[in-house]
Amino acid sequence: MANTTNKPQLVKRGTCLGELDTVEVLDDKPQTKEEDDKVIEPQDDIGQILMDKLPEDMTDAERDKVDELLRDYDIFSKSTYDMGRTHLVEHSIDTGDYRPIRQPLRRHPMAT
Repeated sequence: MANTTNKPQLVKRGTCLGELDTVEVLDDKPQTKEEDDKVIEPQDDIGQILMDKLPEDMTDAERDKVDELLRDYDIFSKSTYDMGRTHLVEHSIDTGDYRPIRQPLRRHPMAT
C-alpha cells in the first residue's frame, strides 16, 4: 500500500485492503538482451546514448540541433526509478455547476 498524498491517512482496524501474495525478488535491475531496452546506469551519458540512436541520414547541422536540445533540457529519465512528481502541472476537470462525483473502481470483463 502506498499513500500518494502528502496527508496522513487513517485506516480503521478490520478494513480489508486486499489480498497478499508471496513474491520472489529476482534482481534490482531488469535483465534484457535488446540494445533499445538497455538499463541506463547513473554514470551513463543519456545524451550520448540518445545521439547514438539518431538516424544515420541526418546532417551534421541537424545532429548539432538535437545535441543542443538534449543538453539544454535535462528532462530524460535515466532509470526506471528516477521519475517523480511535479508541481508544475495541475489537472482539473470542469464539471460546470455540478459537484464532482467519485465512483469506486469496477472490474473489467474478462476478454474472451
